[in-house]
Amino acid sequence: MDNTKQVGVFCKCCDKPPKQGIIQSNPSIGGEWKTPNRQYVVETAENTLRGICETTGKLTDFFTRVDKDIFVKSIDNIMILKAMMGDEETFENGEITEYGYNKLNELRNKYQYKNQMENYQ
Repeated sequence: MDNTKQVGVFCKCCDKPPKQGIIQSNPSIGGEWKTPNRQYVVETAENTLRGICETTGKLTDFFTRVDKDIFVKSIDNIMILKAMMGDEETFENGEITEYGYNKLNELRNKYQYKNQMENYQ
């Protein structure tokens, strides 16, 4: 199956969607997932997606493939992206550094929904 045009969550080892019916997650805010198959994986404390591989049946990492036309729409995500790209230490050779992960988590906490009124006054 060629997933190059498909949007959704895919396994890092085989590029297939996660096995359904084993893991079932719910969005914390907003009420619905915007990405197909997202409900069949969970986000870890390290901000990675984990789920059951359709091919191997084992717990593994997943990634999200998004449509370029619907990528970043919220002000919070734009502010996080702007802060991350403006700091030379966040990326090295195109990969996020440990410092970058720490900064990302700090910015996610800052721009959480519950803090939005404080951030924009």
